Amino acid sequence: MLAFERKYSLCSETFYAAYVTGEEPEDDSWVLDFGEWASVYRKWLERQALV
Repeated sequence: MLAFERKYSLCSETFYAAYVTGEEPEDDSWVLDFGEWASVYRKWLERQALV
């Protein structure tokens, strides 16, 4: 997640909130990264819930 946060200058929490509401990326080339980032963040949230 840190690599994505640095690349897009955005914290994962803020990114994910926009992603789940359907906000589109500024650039079409970001779509694959955003899908992967959202998946990684969802897994992280699931693991945090187990703690």
